[in-house]
Amino acid sequence: DSDVASAFGDALGGVLSVVAQNVVLTLSVPPESKLVLVHHEDKTKQEDGSFKVNLGDFYAEESRDVVFHVNLRSDESTDGEGNGIPHAMASLSYLDTIKKELVEGDAATAYIKRPNTATLSPPNPSVVVQWLRIRTTIGIEEADQLSQRGELKSAREKITAQLQELRQESTDANAESDPLIIQLIADLNDVHLGLDSVKTYETFGSKTMKRKFQSHRLQRCNEASECAENTYRSKRKACLSRKMKDRSTKK
Repeated sequence: DSDVASAFGDALGGVLSVVAQNVVLTLSVPPESKLVLVHHEDKTKQEDGSFKVNLGDFYAEESRDVVFHVNLRSDESTDGEGNGIPHAMASLSYLDTIKKELVEGDAATAYIKRPNTATLSPPNPSVVVQWLRIRTTIGIEEADQLSQRGELKSAREKITAQLQELRQESTDANAESDPLIIQLIADLNDVHLGLDSVKTYETFGSKTMKRKFQSHRLQRCNEASECAENTYRSKRKACLSRKMKDRSTKK
């Protein structure tokens, strides 16, 4: 089967292109601020209030996005100041598989401006897109749980509501043409099709939901077919996927 060969090539392309292992992100905030929540499934809160987030291994060309919620000091203002005030610090540690050495990265500090006005800043499109990715994975997971209990109507309503939220918020942030937003909408439509009946859910809907959920949670391509569009697929994985499919077809 060409799709099996393609999927094997995709997986092999990932294994052969691992550039960093055991990647850990450390997040912290300045005194009197509070790191309220980190939206990631593999996080650990430390005694000092910081968080360690296990990001696993990285293939070449991959990236990860971690969204977190910070409460800032209420009395801080940056009127007339340049860079603003620090609101978060982040550092990475990992095993560099190319140099074969452990790396402890220096902390990077993020700054924010807080003028003395009540005007709301426009949403950052990149942050909105990643927040909607997280919201979509939550929606798919909850719909799958409803489906397993036989509540297909509620599951369909959950996916429909998520589609509406996705379209509205991405439009408000001028991010509706972002490739990931386009893929999220397509994936939610595929999930909705798999909830048409008990038979369709058991035949392919359940597998579709789990595959889409895992792909967006990990930010990694897991498509069986190399023809399927996926924003997470790297060039190396795509190349090996095509080669394995071509070899399978020629036999």
